[in-house]
Amino acid sequence: MKKPFSLKFVNFFIIAKLFFFSLYILLLITLVYIHPIEGFWYNFKLGVLDAITGDSDIVLTDSEIAEAIGEMIGSILIPTILVILNILFIRKFMYKMTVTMLVIQVFFAFSNNIFSVLLSVILLFIVLFNKNTKNYIKQRNAIESDPIALENPPY
Repeated sequence: MKKPFSLKFVNFFIIAKLFFFSLYILLLITLVYIHPIEGFWYNFKLGVLDAITGDSDIVLTDSEIAEAIGEMIGSILIPTILVILNILFIRKFMYKMTVTMLVIQVFFAFSNNIFSVLLSVILLFIVLFNKNTKNYIKQRNAIESDPIALENPPY
């Protein structure tokens, strides 16, 4: 069975989420370790620290900066792990686990105010309600239960 376009769409956006989450984590780690004096990185670090503290007049020590940015990294790390698991479950044709990971991603996106709430809901609806996608992800379980189909698997 050929991979449906809707599943290619889902895979693309899941991998895009993984890329942007990884880029976000890398950017925050960079902010902890560089100590710019002026320029783009200095202004960017000030903007992030203003978002953390809510006040530009508060002066934070290096350990407080690292702690605050570590909390920001931790809030995005669990959704990143869930995205990696989701990619794995789609490739292993595990429909129930794929849906479960998408539902957990939606809950984490709501609880952490992550920008990917709408994208997670759309991907969940595509996996749940698109017949071709559902049949493609469920195909391995159907093949393994049929002894005749095991002789000529489509994958």
